[in-house]
Amino acid sequence: MAEMRDIDWSEHYLAIGTFVVEFEKIATRLRFCYNCVLQTQGLKVWDLGANLLSIVTISPESLAIAYGSAMKILSNDTELGTLTDDIYKRTKVLAERRNEIVHGEWRIGPEMVIVGADELPSRVGIKRKSTRAGQRVTQLATIDEISQHIAEARAVVRMIDHAFYLLLVSIDPSDAQQ
Repeated sequence: MAEMRDIDWSEHYLAIGTFVVEFEKIATRLRFCYNCVLQTQGLKVWDLGANLLSIVTISPESLAIAYGSAMKILSNDTELGTLTDDIYKRTKVLAERRNEIVHGEWRIGPEMVIVGADELPSRVGIKRKSTRAGQRVTQLATIDEISQHIAEARAVVRMIDHAFYLLLVSIDPSDAQQ
């Protein structure tokens, strides 16, 4: 039995924390860009939109749906429609990964002991889920997989910005409220 007290867990904590922060930027950017869309259509008081969009029960997936719907209402650009559909799909997958990572049972830290191996396994946690068929247990992501999720979250934020740009160039300036 090898005790894990001497293992440096900082890479695990860093990966988990970085992913959570990068994922939250998706919702933040969706709120911001949606409020910008509202302003292009006549909203004069930023806080009116921001207050509604900041309700804690509005999930990133719901924000992505609303953002895509607004884009489709205001523009017939097929590239924009495809992009916002992709934003929603990717946000939904990332939200599922986020929930697994945040609510998983991570077996990291100085109190952990690994039996029968001298090396740290690549997967160090599980996620339990109750289903009608009983409990389902899945392995949590590796550091490399979390790094891929971080890159994906950053890509989605860039996509949100690009969608807003596409909307702005497709709107007839006379349609925007002064």
